[in-house]
Amino acid sequence: MTLFNEIYGAYFRIAAAVLERDSLTAGDIRDIVAEEGFRDSVLFVPEKLLPGDNSWGLLRDNGNGSYSRVTSRPPVTVVTELQKRWLKAKLLEPIMRLFLSDEELSALSERLSDTELLYEPEQLRTVDAYSDGDDYSLPDYRSCFRELLQAVKNREICYIAYTSGMNEEIGRLFLPMKIEYSVKNDKFRVYCRSMKNGRASGSTVINIGRITGVRRTGSTCQEGDDTESYFSSLRCREPAVISVTGERNGVERFMMEFSSYEKRTEFDMETSTCQVTLWYDRADETELLIRLLSFGPVIEIIAPRSLRQQAAARVRRQYGLLYGK
Repeated sequence: MTLFNEIYGAYFRIAAAVLERDSLTAGDIRDIVAEEGFRDSVLFVPEKLLPGDNSWGLLRDNGNGSYSRVTSRPPVTVVTELQKRWLKAKLLEPIMRLFLSDEELSALSERLSDTELLYEPEQLRTVDAYSDGDDYSLPDYRSCFRELLQAVKNREICYIAYTSGMNEEIGRLFLPMKIEYSVKNDKFRVYCRSMKNGRASGSTVINIGRITGVRRTGSTCQEGDDTESYFSSLRCREPAVISVTGERNGVERFMMEFSSYEKRTEFDMETSTCQVTLWYDRADETELLIRLLSFGPVIEIIAPRSLRQQAAARVRRQYGLLYGK
């Protein structure tokens, strides 16, 4: 029995968002599809929602340029007993304290008091990960995380004080752009733009565990929303090209390991190998390399040459440690 099924997929979310409205226009429908769907969803989903021959039959035409649902009430999201058990188990994970207040955690735990746990947290173990992850239960860590999260949502400038890798105390104005979690390091980091004279200039990445204080200024960045161009500038100049064999479920394991990466895949039926083109942030190159090497002979790094050379150097160094020069 699956925990979540297709009723929680993108198209069902789109339909639910449309049916929650008492009345909406064709433009409203396109906006909902663009926000909730995939990049190409706007090409065919709106015509499925609007009344017509190919319609899903969810809306009726009011005759004045507006549409309304055919049901008398909006849809209700059903939470199954299995999902409640999963949620209760998730609430025991320390990382949940970053997103929920003590009051919210207490209220949810009370509502699930009669629900049996789906699993115990100690039954799960992350492999190939460092053991010195951040302590998410620390009040100061939770406070900094919440302040940064609000700043990212509002594009609000913050004064951030932190300790650098060289043990230097630094404090200045930043514009937090994105908070990212590293599974391998079990740490959160925040991407920031440095602020000078009210304008964004350089960029830096700060481990939240090194931050000693965050003060939101109440001022927002006056420049245009250049978030997409900012992160595009951090991407690798040349994507990694990886050949993955089917040995030991290599393709399946590789896709799961790198599910969060932007990639393009081509499968060769004759050789049963999959060639994956992988885009990544330049700052993550070392972590990417370590994760790739963990697959051993199941993969081969085709390009870029510099990444292939780094992999070869690491393998030679490891061989030397094990067997000598």
